[in-house]
Amino acid sequence: MVKAKTYDQEKSDISAMIGIINTMNPISRGEYLEKLNDVDVRTAYNDPSSSSDISSIVYQIGNDLKDDPGYETIGDETLNDYQTLGKFYDLFKSRFSTFDREKLDSLYDNYQTALNKSLADDGSSDDDDQYDGGLELSEEATSAASSFGDTLSEDIAKLQE
Repeated sequence: MVKAKTYDQEKSDISAMIGIINTMNPISRGEYLEKLNDVDVRTAYNDPSSSSDISSIVYQIGNDLKDDPGYETIGDETLNDYQTLGKFYDLFKSRFSTFDREKLDSLYDNYQTALNKSLADDGSSDDDDQYDGGLELSEEATSAASSFGDTLSEDIAKLQE
């Protein structure tokens, strides 16, 4: 007799993801929560037939931080969105192999360094910042977010195996 899988870990991860996404700005939050509602616990981490799985959502968030014009400047609302990737990493990192964790730690450090460098810029070189509602982010910061998100999503997908 084989014990049926309960999917407790997957349910817990989905619940934790909801909590993390709820810290994002309202516009982003709605889009990602809608996708998260469609996640099937049996294929929670990697569903090849759908873009509604945890790894796909992490991937999309990382790439949206790079490509969405709404993230070219950072203010109070978007800062939480940038911190989301780190929260996702904290949620899953204990389950990654040592190799994957070392790789992700390096990417996370690069991401944090680039983001902090952009935040430390007082905007004095661009007078338009005062009208944008935030500081302009460097291409380095947005690219680091995308790279970190891409690799994190790949490693989360492996949890399905």
